[in-house]
Amino acid sequence: MLCLLTASLLAVPALSAYVNQSREYNQGKYGDGPYQDVLFNFQKFPSSAPEDEYLFIAPRGQAVRSAGPYIFDRYGELVWDGTMFGFGQTMTYMPTTYQGKSVLALWQGNFNINGYGNGQGVILDEHYKVIANVAPASTFTSVYPVKRYDLSGYQNTLASPRNGYILDGVAQEIDIATGRAIWTWSALDHVHPSQCYLPPGTSGSRDSPWDYFHINSIEKDSKGNYLISSRHCSAVYYVRGSDGAILWTLGGRNSSFRQDRRTSFSFQHDARWHDDETTISLFDNAATGGRGSTARGLHLRPNSNSGTVDFIQEMLPYLRTPSLSQGNVDRQGNGNWILGWGNIPYVSETSQSGELLWAGQFGYGDVQSYTAHRAKWVGYPNTKPDLAIRKNDQGYTVFMSWNGATEVKWWEIFSTSGTQSRSVGRIGKSGFETTFSVESSNLDGFFVQGLKGDGTVLGTSRIRRTDGRDGGDP
Repeated sequence: MLCLLTASLLAVPALSAYVNQSREYNQGKYGDGPYQDVLFNFQKFPSSAPEDEYLFIAPRGQAVRSAGPYIFDRYGELVWDGTMFGFGQTMTYMPTTYQGKSVLALWQGNFNINGYGNGQGVILDEHYKVIANVAPASTFTSVYPVKRYDLSGYQNTLASPRNGYILDGVAQEIDIATGRAIWTWSALDHVHPSQCYLPPGTSGSRDSPWDYFHINSIEKDSKGNYLISSRHCSAVYYVRGSDGAILWTLGGRNSSFRQDRRTSFSFQHDARWHDDETTISLFDNAATGGRGSTARGLHLRPNSNSGTVDFIQEMLPYLRTPSLSQGNVDRQGNGNWILGWGNIPYVSETSQSGELLWAGQFGYGDVQSYTAHRAKWVGYPNTKPDLAIRKNDQGYTVFMSWNGATEVKWWEIFSTSGTQSRSVGRIGKSGFETTFSVESSNLDGFFVQGLKGDGTVLGTSRIRRTDGRDGGDP
């Protein structure tokens, strides 16, 4: 049995992977995380969610025992626990394509409370094997070099502000094959710190430099230009690839566009192009905390010729509240939107007409996920299926699972006696771990096979003896 996102034992037994509109969930009666097994609390049930698509979430926080990347099905059943493959605290995490194949891309490393840290990008294939590591130095990444900077005139507590320190926001495009940076852009070269909103405060020293800009998303378009989101400037910059010049700015103190309440945002994340690079989606954290403010997804059309911004749609949360950090908006093929709510442990789907289709809570207490995505995925782990046996008065209960194997639809159970084996039953896969009862008291052991829907064998476990010993391969 896998343990996920919990710092305490269950106080209430979970009968499935989810509960609906549970008060007990938000009173902590299932634990802080909360759970073994995994438990979602759906405030609005995902009855229409596609059966062949999965949720990609990387929970972390003080209430998370095993921080890392996970895959869930549409009802919150665990499909893949990335911590079992050695992956720890994870930030950006999503399915994508690399060299024409479906892969998982994630960032992992050490991350501090100020929102930056040291780590690297990792790309996994369908076997959950690392096929590429990406460190600053393609793909798109950001780095935070520390520089000396005169902080006089900025709100700070330094004894000698003229000898302060600042973090530059540097965006890079790196060639994955060679690790070579083929494009680099420095925020300090183009955006003066006075244009941003977060004062140094108690930061500004060498040990705690001022993070004035804070890049949190980068996207390259077909023209070779870059869309860069700055959290602390509450602005999205459209940067020319040839020389790094800022072509226009959306939001912030010096927006190139006239914006009203509906098209304004603050401390945003995840700015992305859509519709042949004519519209932009972003996650508006609304973290300035104004009265009545709430985090939301935004879909906008900036018109650089007229200097206006068209409001297309907003995607509102189940809980109307700001999100202090993180978050994303993931457009689906049907025009709907999947939203991860950052430091609020929720994921939801909004239709293209603005209807909240479903909303699920995946934790209680300090549980958060930098992003949430939904997509098709086929996983064929290189591991063998796992098997456990429990003896009871009637015989044995067999427990079987296979971490990350998305194509298993059936389990075939075999008993062993000496050198002989025989099938004792077949059962449909049910959740992450399937159980099967065998009424017999004189068997040596068991092994199982994971099967596709047509009966094709995907993998065979090792033999597990009824006395608990490993029996080797069948």
